[in-house]
Amino acid sequence: MSSNPHVMLRALLVASMFVLSAGVGGCGRGVWTHIHTWMDETRKQSKPEDVRAALAPLFSYEGKHDHEAHVIWITNEVPKQIQSLPIFCAAPTNIEVECSEDRNELDLTIGSGFGHWGIVVLRPGYNEDLSGRSGYIPWGDGVYFYDEYK
Repeated sequence: MSSNPHVMLRALLVASMFVLSAGVGGCGRGVWTHIHTWMDETRKQSKPEDVRAALAPLFSYEGKHDHEAHVIWITNEVPKQIQSLPIFCAAPTNIEVECSEDRNELDLTIGSGFGHWGIVVLRPGYNEDLSGRSGYIPWGDGVYFYDEYK
């Protein structure tokens, strides 16, 4: 790049406009509104009790344990029935599953640095109400949608 201050200023201005346009139009909540469409499609195609039953075996899975965070990460163990849910259509093979150390809650999410979404499932027989948590949207008995942009 030239050492000419006008050229450098112009390049800085163009770069700033790009970042600003991405921040306003490309990375904000507006782009992620389709998540709620996926939630609606998931509600139409599946029953929460079937999702909860399909994930029940993961509550006893001995995956990678993070001692600092007190969670167990489960990878490559998500049933095809769950991977095919519309809520995961953006990345069905990249679902991160986090199980609470007390084994009462599974968080299945996909996303990026701009946000995560998915479903949260409680262990069968465990029925704590999570609807007061930020981003948790009740779907059915022990099953919630998760959208950190809500």
